[in-house]
Amino acid sequence: MTAGGSRPRTPDSTWPVGSVTEQARLTTLDSGARVVTEAMPSVRSIALGFWIRAGSRDEDQEHAGISHFLEHLLFKGTDRFSSEEIDQIFDGMGAEINAGTGKETTSVYSRFLDQHLERAWDVMSDMVLRPTYPDIESERQVVIEEIAMYEDEPQDKVHDVLAGAIFGDHPLGRPIIGRADVVSSVPVPELGRWHDGRYTPGNIVLAAAGNVEHERIVELAERFGEPDAQGTRITVALSQDELAGWVGASREAVAKALRTLREQGQLATGRRTMTVLDLDGLRRRAGRL
Repeated sequence: MTAGGSRPRTPDSTWPVGSVTEQARLTTLDSGARVVTEAMPSVRSIALGFWIRAGSRDEDQEHAGISHFLEHLLFKGTDRFSSEEIDQIFDGMGAEINAGTGKETTSVYSRFLDQHLERAWDVMSDMVLRPTYPDIESERQVVIEEIAMYEDEPQDKVHDVLAGAIFGDHPLGRPIIGRADVVSSVPVPELGRWHDGRYTPGNIVLAAAGNVEHERIVELAERFGEPDAQGTRITVALSQDELAGWVGASREAVAKALRTLREQGQLATGRRTMTVLDLDGLRRRAGRL
């Protein structure tokens, strides 16, 4: 991705956030990337995160778990930084770096002293945008073992049983962690296509809080490249029948899953409610709290 120097088209949005911080600001760049910062001049540290609009709800059966696997591979290295060098750089700064995959997003985030902003940004942006997938076979085994361990954790597994009961075969009903057969077999070119279609500026939010200047984060973010406002997102929508009747897994499937949890007595409950897009409903509910 080539470096770009275009200025942001969208005016800043600024709003007060209380006495602890000065302000929060939002800028959308020409590339489509969004920059959100919250100034906290009383501290000497910065929390920085890259939030990518790519999660398990965007996966079909053949790719179940590819988002989570790709998150692991971001730490394996780039052309400029090996996995060992990434660890050494953040250890040398006295910083920490981590990542997570959800149903809607993948995130890479770090906390460090404000003096290390440029160095941390340089490494993190290279990890997110330019992974090279070295040593992939060993990481396959790491993730497969993680999946096996997850299956033996009833306190985690029960939430997947609940999601499966509600959403059935829809991607929202599947575990974020994915399937071992997908992780063991997905080829590197397929991983590359998945990454390149989703890890685009238009799918990325860059968030920073702490002793940080909004204009500096905008300047760094402008290096992301040419405009690409949308990127790719293959989202599987719930059918009208599912929305109307909340059709999920069969009673037999739920009963079978529950038998695996019975010995440790795990229980989770859920109910139908409004969607996050129902702004009027959310306002009415907020008014009753």
